[in-house]
Amino acid sequence: MSCRKFLAALVVIVSIANPAPAQPKAKPDQKPYAVIECGGSGVKFICLNAALKNGKVEYEIVATGDLQASGGLLNKDGKLVSGLTKDGAEAVARMYHAELVKKHGIDPNRIVIFASSAFDALEADQQALLRHEIWSALGRGGAAGWELKLAGIKKTVKADKPGAWDSILSDAIPIPILTPHLEQKYTIFGLQRFDPNSGLYSCADIGSGTLKAGCLYPGGDSALPQFRCLRDVVPGTKALPKLLADGWTAPNRIVGDLNGVTKKQLEPLGAYALGASGLNGRKINYLLGGAAWGLLLVCKAEQSLSKGDELEIMPVEVTAADVKKFFEIMTTTRNAEGRLVYPPRPAVRGLTREQLKRQEDEYQRLQGVFNPEQLACGASLLKQTVAMLNYSDADKKLYVIKNGQFTLALGYAENLAQGELGGVQAERIKLPK
Repeated sequence: MSCRKFLAALVVIVSIANPAPAQPKAKPDQKPYAVIECGGSGVKFICLNAALKNGKVEYEIVATGDLQASGGLLNKDGKLVSGLTKDGAEAVARMYHAELVKKHGIDPNRIVIFASSAFDALEADQQALLRHEIWSALGRGGAAGWELKLAGIKKTVKADKPGAWDSILSDAIPIPILTPHLEQKYTIFGLQRFDPNSGLYSCADIGSGTLKAGCLYPGGDSALPQFRCLRDVVPGTKALPKLLADGWTAPNRIVGDLNGVTKKQLEPLGAYALGASGLNGRKINYLLGGAAWGLLLVCKAEQSLSKGDELEIMPVEVTAADVKKFFEIMTTTRNAEGRLVYPPRPAVRGLTREQLKRQEDEYQRLQGVFNPEQLACGASLLKQTVAMLNYSDADKKLYVIKNGQFTLALGYAENLAQGELGGVQAERIKLPK
């Protein structure tokens, strides 16, 4: 299937019987786009207005929402649990009905729902359960009972039987599950705004289930940058601890054991690191995922609380030394019994009451998503990825993205906007089928 056809298949064809409310802040030449991402560690949305100007799609972010603290659709062991999945599905319904349709006035025809690659490795019946819970929650209208009316569905149709909403919504709201390859493609797309000129950069996304890595490199005979990504499965922050189940209570073993296991698991990444088209050939490099989020809160607390709109998605420069420090903190902070614990929240001088509250909330969210062992594994993956890709080179720049949890959803929404509106950026990256 071509990329264009694939994108077209993702568009949600949902209609509301009543006229859609006015779009949020949309100017006459703009169109709104909203994306809900169902992740292993949380549910989030992003809403933007886009317009085609001088052959280029320009956009503004008008709303975001992140319910990581309320739980994702996978538990801390990376498993799909019915009760937790229902809670996550209710969060999706609340975002869809209350936030996007009612509060922000988004036409349901312009809302896309997808699941991240955290669910790609699940068995078919587990993926079916994921979609079933989300469709059921959307159809019921969540706990508040928001009404969802679809074109062609008579008012007398009842959907109170088990699985009834599956058949009604499966075509209207397909909920695609991204492969790691596709997830990295959209993430790379979402990072273009930080490097609009050269368009040549790399990204390592250390997710809960898997580590994804990709880059753009010179196109050779083509004037377009080429896209390359890691296709092998490398375990992520929540998957790696399972390989060290018996090592967490041995302080003198944990660093050595963790380094050895991480290095072994990262071997596939080495094949993508070298050469002119390799990941370590890029001068601009981004780190994403839960481990990068932890790094920002623990080692770059002041920058994570920088002034600016809460919707701001921006790069914060870090160094290989920062990554090493994060690893040391996460592998040496222990209680009296020798077990790993969360490090204390960093003290930052001169914070306003609002900034202090935001810092406390962020720390609580981090602890609600990852346990200390998982953060130690994430720190190990960060440290050895940075070493493998030679990010300590003085000529290179290494960044963690503040509010980076929205990068994938942003790239997804941007791609939809550029596919519909056109413009030179829509064909800027030569993406594989």
